[in-house]
Amino acid sequence: MGKAIAGVTKLGLFKLRYQLLAIGLVLLSLPYLGYRFIEATSDLLQQSQSLAQKQVARSLANLFVQRPELLLQLPELSKQQPMLFVQRINHTKTIDGSANDWQDEMAQASEFRSPNDQVHYTVTLGKIDQQLIGKIQVYDQHWLSPDTFSSSRLQSDHLRLSYIDRQQQEHHLLLFGKPNGSVQIHQTNSQGSDISPHQLNQFDLQANMQLNGEGYMLEWQMPLALMGERQLLRLAIVDTDEAGGTPKVLSTQGPETAGYTALNTLSNQAMALLAGQQEGPLSVTLYDQQLNRLAHTGHVPSQGFDTWNWQFSDLWQQVATSLLKQIMSSTNPVQGEANLSRPRLLNLALAGITIQDRWAQPNSQGIQATAMPIINDQQEILGVVLVEQGIDQLLQLQRQAIEKVVVISLVSISFILLSLFLLFWRLAQRIRTLGKHTHALVDEYGRVQSASLKYATHSQDELGDLARGIAQVMTRLQSHQHFLSNIPRTLSHEIKNPLNTISTSLGNLSTELAESPSREYLNAAQRGLYKIEGILNKLASAASLEQALQQEPKERIDLAHLIDCYCAYQTQVDPLVQYQGPSQGIYLSAVDYRLEQALDKLLDNARDFRINNTPIIVGLHQQGTWATVTISNQGPSICAKQAQHLFHSMTSQRPEAKQGGAGHFGLGLFVVRTICEHHGGKVSWQNLPDEQGVVFSMRLPVQI
Repeated sequence: MGKAIAGVTKLGLFKLRYQLLAIGLVLLSLPYLGYRFIEATSDLLQQSQSLAQKQVARSLANLFVQRPELLLQLPELSKQQPMLFVQRINHTKTIDGSANDWQDEMAQASEFRSPNDQVHYTVTLGKIDQQLIGKIQVYDQHWLSPDTFSSSRLQSDHLRLSYIDRQQQEHHLLLFGKPNGSVQIHQTNSQGSDISPHQLNQFDLQANMQLNGEGYMLEWQMPLALMGERQLLRLAIVDTDEAGGTPKVLSTQGPETAGYTALNTLSNQAMALLAGQQEGPLSVTLYDQQLNRLAHTGHVPSQGFDTWNWQFSDLWQQVATSLLKQIMSSTNPVQGEANLSRPRLLNLALAGITIQDRWAQPNSQGIQATAMPIINDQQEILGVVLVEQGIDQLLQLQRQAIEKVVVISLVSISFILLSLFLLFWRLAQRIRTLGKHTHALVDEYGRVQSASLKYATHSQDELGDLARGIAQVMTRLQSHQHFLSNIPRTLSHEIKNPLNTISTSLGNLSTELAESPSREYLNAAQRGLYKIEGILNKLASAASLEQALQQEPKERIDLAHLIDCYCAYQTQVDPLVQYQGPSQGIYLSAVDYRLEQALDKLLDNARDFRINNTPIIVGLHQQGTWATVTISNQGPSICAKQAQHLFHSMTSQRPEAKQGGAGHFGLGLFVVRTICEHHGGKVSWQNLPDEQGVVFSMRLPVQI
């Protein structure tokens, strides 16, 4: 069996050290793989952004190649930005002062600000079915409602709308909003300092207003037939912070005379084309051959945030955004400057080169821009299209990517930790089970009961190696134990022959020296010889006791009658032996003379340790299915350290001077334990109260 088990170790493929090494490598690789994934995702998204910008710039360049007149006849608008322009809308708007139906057109709003930025507003204009529809969102937290008196209405918050009709006549209208949402329309002069007493409704103008958390929104609709061919329009917001205060006027200030803006011009057509082709939050600028800015639409949103104003609900988003910024800054840093990079891009594009670059921007990761020349069929450069987009816009996609990485990493790590827990829990269970099986091979007295360890001996890991090693050790221990158990019989057999020779020689000498003074020495030698023979008999008897017990049949006996008769006989030898118990009625299956042998050993032990002239009490009582035989004596108590090996073979508590002289080698209590356990019982000891002596007990099962 040993060779077969040893051969299994050569087939081990899944060693624990390799399993732990593999798991450790996987755990160590997860952060690196996550970082590499985020870095690769960042590069991929930036490349995708660059490609998308090129596609947008190319589509706009191709669009203006087909409309070269827009590039050749556009006026210079760089000083008049922002400006009003009209976009085509595909569905009718409800004039209710709400922006719910303006979602598709909100990105093309024009923004106008006061010099101190206290008040600003956005204007969105649309054209449908020969109707001009406008929406103005005014950002003002101090809206002052117009009073019922006409003289004070001019000092309230309202809208001035001016247009020029087909006869080149100017018309100036005042739109006063009410808290209930209605709007009153009155005519006024060019300075807006006078107001007609009657509302203006003959032109079928519609308007409505709503207050909101940012200020108020005013929406109106008017026929395009009221305006001339160029559709000249001017808007102004009148803001009054307190009653009686001086109103502030914030006008659109278009490029035409008196600040009008022509809604039907080539510039507006170009801006409409730019707005119609724009996709996403981009900034698109159109330049001519002299790099004059001809049209512009869109803006680059800034996603900067106040690091000192975090909210718990946005904590993960803020942490993820900060982490992504750090990763992008470290892997692909932005080092350019707008005042240097933008002119370089425009000049290279004007030379016929499509080029991309990035530059830094405050509170942002930076700007990525693409400049593409507009080239006609004759390879003439008509202008340049510049598309700009914030790199921060990639953070949303990258945040989603990092969230997926974190979720996958957490799931993976949780799965690995669960696998580790199950692995080591199973390993701990196997170790505990192996310990139980190993412990069962040896009894409480250290004797090997069996060397056939079956558990885990066929496993191919280190635990299998350990089990096979234990099995081999137990086999060797059992062989050694068998050898030790045969020593007394072997010694008895081998020593008896020379002892017989010595005994015969001493007998002959005793006959020859019958009257010699040396006969005393012969008698001493014969007594020593008898002692040696007695020791050998005891050792041989103890060594073969267990085997002899297995071969002796048990009979039903009356334990009470047996002990009563036994103690009656012992009283004749030692009057101090006293029996306390019933004389009959306790039956069990046993070998009677073996029980007497055990009692002999216990009585001998009690006599050796009792105080002179003190009684030895033999007791018997039954409790349930168990009968307990007790033998107590007064004398020295037993300490716990001595009791650890009290019932082991070759263990004695007697003084060394008494052990060899009387032939005591610590076999008495060992014989008692062996006989008691053979009958299904158990032997124990206990010190008497006040440490006045010791009581030994044999607990035996009875038959009812």
